[in-house]
Amino acid sequence: MLLVLIPGPETLLKVEVVLLTLFIMQILMVMAIRI
Repeated sequence: MLLVLIPGPETLLKVEVVLLTLFIMQILMVMAIRI
């Protein structure tokens, strides 16, 4: 909660990494379903 309330390069980087990871996992799931 505190990390979200305090803006900063490190916090933004962490958020981008999490979103990117979720995006990649969704792609892998779609690929697995199509195969």
